[in-house]
Amino acid sequence: MIVIRAPLRISFFGGGTDIYGFWKQDVGKVISTSIRKYIYVFIFARDDNHIYLDYLDKEFVSGIDEIRHEIIRECLRLTGLLGGVNIVVRSDVTSNGSGLGSSSTLTVALLHALFMHLGQQPSPEMLAILACHIEIDLLHKPIGKQDQYIAAYGGFRVHEFLPSGKVTSAIPDISCEEIVRLEKHLILFSTQIPRKAESILSRQSDNIESTRPILSIMRDHVDEAIACLQRGDMDHFGLLIQEGWELKKKLSSGISNARIDSYIERSIAAGAYGVKIAGAGGGGHMLVVCKPELQGKVITELAELAKVKVGFDSMGSTAITLEDYNKQNGHHSIDSILCSAEEAECIVSTQQNR
Repeated sequence: MIVIRAPLRISFFGGGTDIYGFWKQDVGKVISTSIRKYIYVFIFARDDNHIYLDYLDKEFVSGIDEIRHEIIRECLRLTGLLGGVNIVVRSDVTSNGSGLGSSSTLTVALLHALFMHLGQQPSPEMLAILACHIEIDLLHKPIGKQDQYIAAYGGFRVHEFLPSGKVTSAIPDISCEEIVRLEKHLILFSTQIPRKAESILSRQSDNIESTRPILSIMRDHVDEAIACLQRGDMDHFGLLIQEGWELKKKLSSGISNARIDSYIERSIAAGAYGVKIAGAGGGGHMLVVCKPELQGKVITELAELAKVKVGFDSMGSTAITLEDYNKQNGHHSIDSILCSAEEAECIVSTQQNR
C-alpha cells in the first residue's frame, strides 16, 4: 500500500497574481507556507481491473470514463493507470471550500501516489506542473498555480510566476527564529461558511484587466512582508495583512459579506493587527495576526468559531508509512482504510450475483 501525505497551505500575500490573466503580462509573486494539516491518499492494488474510490463519496467502476470525481479521473488518465486499484482519500479539514488549497493539494497527493504505485519517483516540480495541467488546462478551473506548488514543495516559500509560464520556488532569507515568531502570532479559525471558490475566482479572472493595478500592489506586498519579517516587525506585517485584505475585496464580488466583515471587525477590536479570509474568500478559514498575549481576547470574542491549531510544515508531498499515519491520526482508524478494500470486494460480489 502507498500512503501519500500532502500539506494544506496558508497564503499570506500575492494571491491572484498566480492567475494566467495576470502573469501572462506581469510577473506574479506569492508568499505562503505549508501547514500541519494534510490530505492523505492511500492506494493499493486489486485482483481485478475494477476501480474502487472512497472519498467523501464512494464509487465502484469498471473504467475511468465512469468516474464522477473529475480530479481522480484525470489523474488516472494522465498516469495511464486504467484499472485494478483501490484509492482512499482522507483529509484533516472539511473540503467544502476550506480556503487552504484542498483541491490542488488532493491533485498533487493523488498524482504522487499513482506515480509511486507505478514504480516512479516524481519530483516536486513535476508534481506541481502536472497538477496545474490537470486543473487548469484539462478541467478549465479558473484558478492559479500557487496551491499546487506549495503542496508539492512545502515549507515557507516565495513563488514567482513568469510570463514565459515558468515558475520559480525559493525559500526567502528570513531567520528560523522569525518564522517561529510569526507562527506564534497567528490564529486560524473556521468560519463554518461554505463557499465555492470557482465562482469567485471566475469573476476575479474576468476582472483582471480592470484590477491589474490592485493586483500589482498586492504582489509588491510580498517583498514588503519579507522585509517586515527580516527586521522582526510583526506589527507592520499584521497591518499589511489587513491592507491586503481591503485590496482583495475590490477584486470581485463575493469575497466578503456582512458576516465575515463582522468577524474581522470584532477581531481587530479585540486587539488583532490584521485579519483575512484564506484563499479566494467568501468563507472557509480566517487568518488572524495578533500578539500572543492578546490572542485570548480574540478567541473569546469569536467563541462561536472553531479555532484550528496552526503549525508550519517544512515538508511537501511525501510518502509515509501506515504506522506513521496511525500515530499521527489517532482519531482516524487505520481499520477504516483497510475495510474500504473489503467493502469494495463486497460491492463486486453483490454486482456479480445480480
